[in-house]
Amino acid sequence: MEKEATYHYGEIRIKDIILSLVKNLHIIAMAALICGLSAFIVTQKWIDPVYESSTSLYIINQQEVGILTTGDLSSAEQIKQDAQHLITSRTVLSEVIASLGLDMSTEELAGNITVTSPDETRFIDITVRSENPALAQKLANATAAAARDYILDSMEVTSVEIMDEAEYPTGVSSPDIWNNVIMAAIYGGIFVVIILVVAVLMDDSIKNEEDIRRNFGISVLGVIPYQKKQRS
Repeated sequence: MEKEATYHYGEIRIKDIILSLVKNLHIIAMAALICGLSAFIVTQKWIDPVYESSTSLYIINQQEVGILTTGDLSSAEQIKQDAQHLITSRTVLSEVIASLGLDMSTEELAGNITVTSPDETRFIDITVRSENPALAQKLANATAAAARDYILDSMEVTSVEIMDEAEYPTGVSSPDIWNNVIMAAIYGGIFVVIILVVAVLMDDSIKNEEDIRRNFGISVLGVIPYQKKQRS
């Protein structure tokens, strides 16, 4: 059998990796537990909860009365898109801020508002986020009311109705504490696993006859046992 003279540094040793992971399973579990507990404490103590309140507008286009054509449908979709942009415009948001007597900029308010519209519907959904649940409800209703007036005044629509008034949020929207805990625990465990795998791959020490054969490609003729000296 031909001997290999090359030293296989960094050779992947699946068996050694598995044994190392099994041997240090308690360390992996402890790291996951510590990271998960840390995420729980940080989320509870230092991250402010955010609440969401939603309302919706129903828009009817003037051209939607009678027989509809493809052009009418395209025009209705364009009107709906324009209305979505109008809701977060400085004009509308300035009125919302003034009506509620708030001390914030229109950019700050716009960053806390999400406007969506389901496909092939006349509905526009408005969702407002705030650290104050009562304020989230007031902002959503005030934004819908101001947007309805401006859409009627500036766009060719027959009517705009507020279909669902915003309600007082009963639960926290974010942060998701249990999601944070689970993700932190997973990342903590993965981090320790990576350290253990790297430690195995970088360990080039000789521990037994198999390491000699694998790394140097030579056979072991004999083994001299090591015995510690005993004190007399």
